[in-house]
Amino acid sequence: MPRSLLFVPALRPERVAKAVAAGADIVCIDLEDSVAPDRKAEARPLAIEALRTPAGAAALAVRINPIQGADGPLDIAALVKAGARPAYVLVPKVDGAPDIAKVRQAFGASAPPIIALIETAVAVEHASEIARAVAPEGMLFFGAMDMSAELGSTLDWEPLIFVRGRLVQAAATAGIDVLDTPYPDIADEAGGAAEARRARQFGFAGKAAIHPRHLAGIHAAFTPTAAEIAWAKRVIEEMAKSTGVLQIDGKMIDRPVVRTAERTLAIAKKLGL
Repeated sequence: MPRSLLFVPALRPERVAKAVAAGADIVCIDLEDSVAPDRKAEARPLAIEALRTPAGAAALAVRINPIQGADGPLDIAALVKAGARPAYVLVPKVDGAPDIAKVRQAFGASAPPIIALIETAVAVEHASEIARAVAPEGMLFFGAMDMSAELGSTLDWEPLIFVRGRLVQAAATAGIDVLDTPYPDIADEAGGAAEARRARQFGFAGKAAIHPRHLAGIHAAFTPTAAEIAWAKRVIEEMAKSTGVLQIDGKMIDRPVVRTAERTLAIAKKLGL
């Protein structure tokens, strides 16, 4: 249940250790947007070397180029040849389940869990099949910048509410997590933290970042508070004594509330809280 994913350009491998030290749950080495087309070949061995960085509690991932083009398969071939297996492979421009199948086929038996980047209108249409294709170990990831460009909308929250809701629903039906898009204004830490809180309320499991200064706000939003943990424990304890619906402090407690409590405690346990 990663709360955060921090991007690092493959051409700047020295930043991987800094990203790990900053506390990101996933550090994603980027071969796509941050690397110019004429430098892709240069970036691949740097990404492979960066995967050898001691990561501690962090997971090291790689964002490859789109599998439909020439560079995506070359990225995978380089990883396979080097025997490099990231904790996750982030696949951009996924349009449907066949793209996921192509990635798995290219990796072969060494295929890592897949994070499918949903950033096209076609992908939204096929969100449920994509979610099922990456389950049970993979995740969905909302790419708002490309999506807004394709839809002709702004990057504001309201125009993209439908897409966010659709991805949360698709992930839920497949039993997997979904990560929200990075907040684009690096200097606006308060805005990033506010959007992270909103994303959690919406049902996202975590949020990506393009700068370490946004990690604190993301982690605060997606880490259960002491009060939330105490409430979840109380719900589980009281429900164990009950034969049906009960009330705690005047609030009705039934199975959906118990499921939320169980998820809260699972996250807290993973975080050592």
